[in-house]
Amino acid sequence: MSVVLFVDDEEHIRLAAAQAFELNDLEAELFENGLDALARIDEQLDAVVVTDVKMPSIGGLELLKSIRELDPDFPVILVSGHGDIPMAVDSMRIGAYDFIEKPFSQKHLIDTVKRAQDKRRLTLEVRSLKASLTGKSTLTGSLPGKSPAI
Repeated sequence: MSVVLFVDDEEHIRLAAAQAFELNDLEAELFENGLDALARIDEQLDAVVVTDVKMPSIGGLELLKSIRELDPDFPVILVSGHGDIPMAVDSMRIGAYDFIEKPFSQKHLIDTVKRAQDKRRLTLEVRSLKASLTGKSTLTGSLPGKSPAI
């Protein structure tokens, strides 16, 4: 099951998000800072990151860059109350899945997370299928016989 890694330094926002995820049957893990969330991420994790942009120690843009180094296909949704168009454009150029401005509706957040989860599942499925085909010819086992002509 896919999990939402929600990163925000403000406790009331983490709790509100946790409630929204729970009401929509989404599993969530809450993090006060980006470093703890980053430690949880690997290229096989079925998850989506939702992170605030402005945080102490490591901000959302730095977290996005670090995650992209680990897995360029990992969906990261940035959330900001201080966002502007250039920041949103920069985050998308870096590889953010989406950029949401605060205050946001719970429905908008949940819809965005669900789309990102679908993308992540497809990415992991494609990787798995590619790994299972690595080193196998598509004709191997399809043709009977072992003559040089075959």
